[in-house]
Amino acid sequence: MSELDSRAYVFANRGTQNPSASARWRPHYQMTPSTSPLSSRESEVLHWLAYGKSGPEIAIILGISTCTVRIHIQSVKRKLDAVNIPHAVYLALTRGILRL
Repeated sequence: MSELDSRAYVFANRGTQNPSASARWRPHYQMTPSTSPLSSRESEVLHWLAYGKSGPEIAIILGISTCTVRIHIQSVKRKLDAVNIPHAVYLALTRGILRL
């Protein structure tokens, strides 16, 4: 079997391996519905948003760029289906994801 054939074989049969092996590559929030849908960094950003901190203030506190904070905020809003930051905080509090 040539190298090209072996690559084609692996590509064609990639879904037939052990399902538990592929499960470890899924994000933790998709494995069990009872866990938080947010990453630890997203939870930290949401925590500071709940206390009224702005994006640049959160960036200084966490030692990351403001662009990264903005990306985390967008991700939090998307994962919680929130339309804005106060809505995201409210949803996180009512779902038990965030505790103040």
